[in-house]
Amino acid sequence: MSELIQQCLRCGIVWESISGRKHKDFCQSCRARKVQKIEGCIVWHGHFAGDMVTPVDEEGVAVLRGTRTCGKLDCVNSLHIEKGHDGKERS
Repeated sequence: MSELIQQCLRCGIVWESISGRKHKDFCQSCRARKVQKIEGCIVWHGHFAGDMVTPVDEEGVAVLRGTRTCGKLDCVNSLHIEKGHDGKERS
């Protein structure tokens, strides 16, 4: 059985195909679909702050500040975010 060296068209990673035929243009990671919801939580797919947990927009401002009642720090479901007593989002 011959091996074929392949390169992902999206990320550029190189791997060996043991089947000997080129049948995929993307690596396993690039073919994976992003999860949209997990147990009612909406997963953030944007940028993260330096702590790699806090969701931020393109300008680096935290998105939907507050305490996540679901326990998932990257959840952006507004129903899962606890705001302060003054009606403002907690920081």
